[in-house]
Amino acid sequence: DASHELRTHMSVIMDQCESTMEKPRSVEEYQEALEVINRQGRRMSGLIRDMLDFTRLEGKAESFVKETVDLSELTASVCEEMALVQRRGILLESEIQSGISAEGNRSLLTRLVVNLISNAYRYGKENGHIWVRLKEDEQQIRLTVSDDGIGIAKEDQEKIFSRFYQVDA
Repeated sequence: DASHELRTHMSVIMDQCESTMEKPRSVEEYQEALEVINRQGRRMSGLIRDMLDFTRLEGKAESFVKETVDLSELTASVCEEMALVQRRGILLESEIQSGISAEGNRSLLTRLVVNLISNAYRYGKENGHIWVRLKEDEQQIRLTVSDDGIGIAKEDQEKIFSRFYQVDA
């Protein structure tokens, strides 16, 4: 799955380079081609970083420093930053219970919240909503990120926790 993802981005980069070099282009066309290449390169870099992190987690999960993390503060901070994105007119709203803490790695927990909200932006409907909620009761801490976008089909829902799984549609 990972090699397929990398090949896809690499194919876009190579196609963009080859078609751009076929004949002289305007400055704007070169700029546009470089933007496509840069975007695909960043995606590849992120995928490689994720693969390295997965390998580290599988091999030595203890190599990630755990600490008491204020999840309320972390989630509120991520929501504030990501609400500034305002991608496709989507409004991000949050309801965060204060004083929720847990043992974990701040960096990985931040990445978790950012990834969930990024996916909600990516697959949410234009001019739609994202709702982020963090609540705690006696038994559990519950973080939910929901949107009014396309959703995930029932038959695909149990597969989403498989590494690098992505729904085709």
